[in-house]
Amino acid sequence: MNAASPDEDRRAAFARAAAALLAVDPHGLGGVWLKAPAGPVREAWLARLHASLPAATPVVAIPSHAGAARLLGEVDLAATLAGGRPVFEAGLLARADGGIAELRSAERVEAQVAAILSAALDRGMIAVERDGFTAAPPCRFGLVALDEGTDDDPAPSPALQERLGLRLDLSGLRMDVDDAPARPQAVADARARLSAIAAGPDMVEALVRAAEVLGVESDRAARVATPSPLTMRSSQRPSSSARAPPADQPRSRRPKRPLPPTRPRPRMRKPRMPRPPRRPPRARDRSRTGCSKRRRPCCRATSSTA
Repeated sequence: MNAASPDEDRRAAFARAAAALLAVDPHGLGGVWLKAPAGPVREAWLARLHASLPAATPVVAIPSHAGAARLLGEVDLAATLAGGRPVFEAGLLARADGGIAELRSAERVEAQVAAILSAALDRGMIAVERDGFTAAPPCRFGLVALDEGTDDDPAPSPALQERLGLRLDLSGLRMDVDDAPARPQAVADARARLSAIAAGPDMVEALVRAAEVLGVESDRAARVATPSPLTMRSSQRPSSSARAPPADQPRSRRPKRPLPPTRPRPRMRKPRMPRPPRRPPRARDRSRTGCSKRRRPCCRATSSTA
């Protein structure tokens, strides 16, 4: 058997370390983009990862042709008809909460599936609104994207690659099966101590400089190393007592902005409509109609003639 070259030893050591790191913090790292053809090398690395995970850690396989309903979940029609109430069936992403999701043929994944996976990795939850049912199940998982593509295949989703903190290329590499993986108890202890670890300014600067030297244009590594209060774990957030000032120090309050002076509202008068002009009285022609009063001259003249 030929001895492995120093380059192969370095790549194999990096692959073993990547499996151990992903087992400790799957959602924090985002996942790994694993470029390797289907074969014993890739299966050996996946078996090493599965053996390092603590007990009851879910591992969910996601096919490349899975649609949005299968990823997010949908209403279980049979259970709904049997129980008489809507029953929601969890999708593949919700089942992978706290564990690993393996995406087969990641180089052929559709744009809609890549967008759903990217949003789930960013938020750690998914919002489902389907068939009149609303749910928001958590889905904090690490994604293992299995890339079996060649140089002739189209480029995989750059947005999905950016969200995965590790990238491995196992092409032409031999994995030593006899090397023992990380113990699940050691991984569980490392997870318990993970919340007390914080990256200092020197480490963040080193990450930025390394990304600049390697030609990495994204700043995701620096943002993951310095989490904001919205993205950090609940155990890492400062408590309310830690944020409050000491008792002897008065709290500084922001001065209230004076309101603008109020002006009297002008009284609105209803405009008067112009009256229509009066019509002049119409003159009556008494020579045609006659007069009913005989005292008038016209009546007397008529009576004398008769």
